[in-house]
Parts: sequence; C-alpha cells; structure tokens
Amino acid sequence: GAIQSNSFERGAKLLAGSHAWRNYTMTSDIWFEGPAADMGVVIRTNDEAKGVDAYRGYFVGIRSLDGTLVMGRANYSWTEVLPVIIPGGIHPFNWYRLRVSAYGCDVAASVTNLATQQTAWIAFEEHFCIKGGRFGLRTLNANARWRNIGVEPATWSDLQQLERYATFVQHPIAVDGPP
Repeated sequence: GAIQSNSFERGAKLLAGSHAWRNYTMTSDIWFEGPAADMGVVIRTNDEAKGVDAYRGYFVGIRSLDGTLVMGRANYSWTEVLPVIIPGGIHPFNWYRLRVSAYGCDVAASVTNLATQQTAWIAFEEHFCIKGGRFGLRTLNANARWRNIGVEPATWSDLQQLERYATFVQHPIAVDGPP
C-alpha cells in the first residue's frame, strides 16, 4: 500500500514519531500528479501548525516546476539552500526514491528516479540547527503518494554516504520567523 494525499492545501502534512528523535535516516518513495507540484518529507519537526512553512524543522523534496531536489529550513518562514537539478527532470505518475539522513547539524539527501535510476544529491550543514523532532510527509499543490516509508537511527557514516556525492555542502543562514 501507499499513503495518499488528495489535498491541494498549502502545506498538507502528516506527522509521526517523537520530538526526542535526533539522528535518523528516512526513506520514502514519492509519486505525484499535478503540473506545479512540491512534495517530500519533513524531518526534525516541532511546533507544527496549519500552513506550508508552519513548523520548525527541515523539508526535503522534489519540485516539478524546475525539476529540482530542494532542501531547506522552515521556521514559520522559509530558508532554502540552492536546489539541485534532477537528471531527466521530474514527471508526474512516476516513482522517486528519497533518502534523507540527519546527523548532528548536517543533513544530506538523494533522490532517484526509479524508472531511469538517475540520481541527484544535496547536502547542508547548519551551525545553529534543530537537533531533534518528528518526521512526516508534506505536499503542496499536488495529489501525492508515499510508499516504502522507513525511519531508522543514523550514524555519521550514513550521512557521509549521501554527502560525498553532493557537489558541495551548503551553509544556509536561518533567520527566526514570527512567534
């Protein structure tokens, strides 16, 4: 089976796990329909509310408008690192495998088109990071499905396996949003 969101709500989220979770790796296959889609996973999330960036945590996902793997920090505002173009682009009605590892203040991810096996990687380090929180599924402007969802403890080695393929490790500067 799969979990399906039929919501075109701005930032629909389904959350699970514990606010005490710290270093973990999350994997999920993602499928979507819609011309201007943005879907993926949230990690280390806290203080959640209704709305697209209404939480404190990180989002990693795919964006169909520009065919990229995106990553950033939500803090009732949005700080995005430089998106990475996914070879072959992003297309509806196709499965993509997303793998995200968070260890300490480093987050790294990969996305693979399961039909073509083309892969993109992204990584960042944030000095004043969010060190723990729940995980979840998030979508914006699209019906989406997630399957093969897994969460397991991460090691430094798990993070490095993803980070080593990224072109470079980005260092975003996060600014607190309104209370």
